[in-house]
Amino acid sequence: MKRILVVDDDFDIRNLFKIVLTKAGYEVLSAPDGEIASELQDRRPFDLVITDIFMPKKEGIETIIDLKSKYPKTKVLAVSGGFRQQYTFTENAQVDDVLDLAKDLGADCTLDKPVRQQQLLDTVNELL
Repeated sequence: MKRILVVDDDFDIRNLFKIVLTKAGYEVLSAPDGEIASELQDRRPFDLVITDIFMPKKEGIETIIDLKSKYPKTKVLAVSGGFRQQYTFTENAQVDDVLDLAKDLGADCTLDKPVRQQQLLDTVNELL
């Protein structure tokens, strides 16, 4: 059974994704931020990590970089509802589309929030 980790600071989104993916036959765990996600991944790596971008503590971009450097075979799906907001990546650089940045930094696929259930399932099935 394929293992999926859902990382999002929004409890309702984590729960919705978990319910949809569990019903589809996946083993699903969740984490409220990238810090906890990294701890879970270090214990027993997941096949797929679905991560939000904007979260407290360790946010999604940092989580993607960390995951892809330590676990290059783990697939990463980045999701964000703030995909058109400016994001300060360094002091001197801003990007207008954080999902493009996520893809450039290693995310295998990206989705805009709100994510439809069928869109989530289709994307996850394709990645796995």
